[in-house]
Amino acid sequence: MMIVKICLSLCMILLIYIVMRFLLSSTENVELPSCQILMQDAPYEVRAYDAMIIAYTHASGDQKKALRPGFRHLAAYIFGHNQAKQRISMTAPVLEKKQDNDWRIAFIMPAHYELSELPNANDKHVHIERIPARKYVVLRFSGWLSTRILQKKKMQFQSYLNQKSCKVIDEPLFAFYNPPWTMPFLRRHEIWYPLDGECHLKNDKLSDGRLHESEASKDHHKKHH
Repeated sequence: MMIVKICLSLCMILLIYIVMRFLLSSTENVELPSCQILMQDAPYEVRAYDAMIIAYTHASGDQKKALRPGFRHLAAYIFGHNQAKQRISMTAPVLEKKQDNDWRIAFIMPAHYELSELPNANDKHVHIERIPARKYVVLRFSGWLSTRILQKKKMQFQSYLNQKSCKVIDEPLFAFYNPPWTMPFLRRHEIWYPLDGECHLKNDKLSDGRLHESEASKDHHKKHH
């Protein structure tokens, strides 16, 4: 009987390990936009992002619920519902931003694409745009998502920025990295505020300006350079 219990325990541990590896790998093989981390005061960072191209659409209503129809339009575009019937690799994160009375939801296009190389969408609600290189101050967090939680995090972030006398412009970008089945404590969410000038966090500027980029992204760049 003891041997059976030990075997069951070992099987359970193995199952948990397999599930955890699957969940952790959900974004490991997805391209992320490259950036330099310039300053850190965990969970806050100042990052310098390269220029990126996005496909975006608009959705109305509650912030969290607006992600669903927005995601649907954009997913159709990258899965081939475009004038070239071309499939485009999924990247992370999915971006969301308040714009007037709506929400703008965006997918970042893989870095090797030029604006002219991306096909036009069949869906009139999907648009392509290039975002110039920019510095952002970022808050990273995990856990469950709801509109209330997101707005609470935004207010917490704004309070921190006021303490640090950081000047930001425009509404923030909300960044979501994981599929919905990811366990809450493994999820990665962020809020990105575009910087207007300097922002000095607690820690000194990093000496090396570490590159923040997924392994998949690194491999992708090697193939195209």
